[in-house]
Amino acid sequence: MNFQWLMLQFIVLAINFALKLVYLTSNSIGNDEPFSIFHSLLSPATIIEELSMGNNPPLFELILHYWVHIFGTSSLSVRFLPCLFSSITAVIILRLVSHYRGLGTAFITSLLFTFSTYHMQFAHEARTYSLFCLLTVWSYSVFLKLSQGRKSTVVFWTLLNTAILYTHYLGFVVPAIQILALVMIGGINRNTIISIMLMLSGMLILYLPWIPILVTRLLQTTSNGTWVAPARAEDLYNSIWSFSNSPVNAVFFLAILLLWYIFIYLKKVTAGPFVKHITLWFFIPLLGMFLMSWSALPFNLPVFIDRYLIYFSPAFCVLIACAAADVLALIKLPRTGLVIPCIIMAISFNPNPDNKRDVAETIDKLKQIETPKTLILFAPANFHLNFAYYYDLEAFESIGKPSIYQNLDRLLREKNVYGLNTLEDLGEVDIYGFDRIIYLDAGSSFMWNNNGIKDSLQVIRKQISQEKFKDIFTLYEFE
Repeated sequence: MNFQWLMLQFIVLAINFALKLVYLTSNSIGNDEPFSIFHSLLSPATIIEELSMGNNPPLFELILHYWVHIFGTSSLSVRFLPCLFSSITAVIILRLVSHYRGLGTAFITSLLFTFSTYHMQFAHEARTYSLFCLLTVWSYSVFLKLSQGRKSTVVFWTLLNTAILYTHYLGFVVPAIQILALVMIGGINRNTIISIMLMLSGMLILYLPWIPILVTRLLQTTSNGTWVAPARAEDLYNSIWSFSNSPVNAVFFLAILLLWYIFIYLKKVTAGPFVKHITLWFFIPLLGMFLMSWSALPFNLPVFIDRYLIYFSPAFCVLIACAAADVLALIKLPRTGLVIPCIIMAISFNPNPDNKRDVAETIDKLKQIETPKTLILFAPANFHLNFAYYYDLEAFESIGKPSIYQNLDRLLREKNVYGLNTLEDLGEVDIYGFDRIIYLDAGSSFMWNNNGIKDSLQVIRKQISQEKFKDIFTLYEFE
């Protein structure tokens, strides 16, 4: 491996890391980040036990467990890992594409990924998605070598695909597409069958403890549905918009792809096995997940939201770079035109995407107006993790038994802080022994159209202030 090649990989890593580190702590810890952070504080056995009952396989939280025990639970610490995962992904994309399409196209692909606001969003989030993306790209780098008879290892491919399954429940789509692609592109032969059987056998053994949990989750999901809203027709375009940074870019990229596939159909451009594999990697999950979620169909199981699409989004960068390179070559334009997709991505790139959760600002304001005789209420009750992270980090890091939330809720109650869901929960709190009441509505309408808490407080107390914080927080003060 020559020095220039090593330096190029280092440059791609450094650019990604620098861009993704600058605004790493700009947004408050919010959304589902407190869930992952809190569970990472549990013992590994308890992490596995607790997450087996929900929608989150445990790999990310297990990795984060060892990380926070060394570096703590600050926003810089917990987001450093996703930042690192996303930065490494850019290097693996560079290596992957360089094997099949040359260094120039590979570098352009890595830059398209680097200047993706979509991927920056997940590099700044202490959740599993950047790891999901990294493992999928890594799996494809190994899989493509195997599919084309290059030296690689089925064992490593198996380990990566198993790790994907322990990262996200949609991870099973990755080996499924790879197997389908092997059959469609490579055909059925002895080597293909052996590789598939070895990989599936290894995955079965390694994933055996989690298979009953996966089956249970699938049955519950198909019977009860998901929290995701059904997809509309425009959501298919909106996903391309997300990958492209802007609607103008999306139209430009779709035009390039359409022209490229027309040239391939007319046999003016040769689509080798690499292009075919990347095409299947992108379009099968994109269209499949959309159809599963589409509201126009009589049966839908909604899963079509931006974060669930991350595992095939790098394929979009690869396709755009390959399409641009082939179209330029066919119409005999200078290869320097390849920088155009990078330029428009860089111009529309937002290095600090907003997570629309001003939790730190909201809790800071709450602390400014509270007094020793203040009762603090918030809804919904499951906001307690995010609330405690900024209100009382010591309480947040307290793990209870037999319930993992026992100490947290007890410590908050000792400070006259109560999480509520509905008006019935309000009846269990003594609201008359306090001079002032602060009520934080943290988007309770997502679960209840009107929980009645604010209206009830307005009847028995005088509201003296109301302040909104983006995107869903409203702070009410009563006396």
